[in-house]
Amino acid sequence: LGGSRRHRSVGDVLEVHVEDPSRRGSRDRGAEDLRHAHIEEVRPEDQPLLLVVDDTEDNLDLLEFALKKKPIRMLRASSGFECLEIAAKQLPDIIVLDIQMPEMDGFETLRRLRANPVTERIPVIFLTAAKKDPKSIEEGLLLGASEYLTKPIDIDELLVRVRSIFK
Repeated sequence: LGGSRRHRSVGDVLEVHVEDPSRRGSRDRGAEDLRHAHIEEVRPEDQPLLLVVDDTEDNLDLLEFALKKKPIRMLRASSGFECLEIAAKQLPDIIVLDIQMPEMDGFETLRRLRANPVTERIPVIFLTAAKKDPKSIEEGLLLGASEYLTKPIDIDELLVRVRSIFK
């Protein structure tokens, strides 16, 4: 594991790769494995950047805590207006957007995202408290939502959907 070392902070995501000694014809597999192991850092650009939009700060806090140790970077917005501003500046890979918000709901926020050439192609996962309301689902999909999730958010399901979009 020689070579230069750099300080790593808490939260860095690392992958360890060990060469297969059978491919090298080595007899001493234990010590050889360690000498030929190398560490690759998972770069931030390899991690999807999520913009999560919800008017309830507790929901944002819970999601941020749940995603803290996952290979995902997260931005927060607490309104549709804030979402539009952050999305245009930060260009997240995916937006997780609550439907029911005051002032500007998720539907109007999505309309405005799609009307802006800078944000029109950002995939959106709609988030709703209502259990699979067919009318809302249809409206969201017609506006261009990629996926739909219901609250409370199942983190594993969210990660599967993010991975399928972020390929």
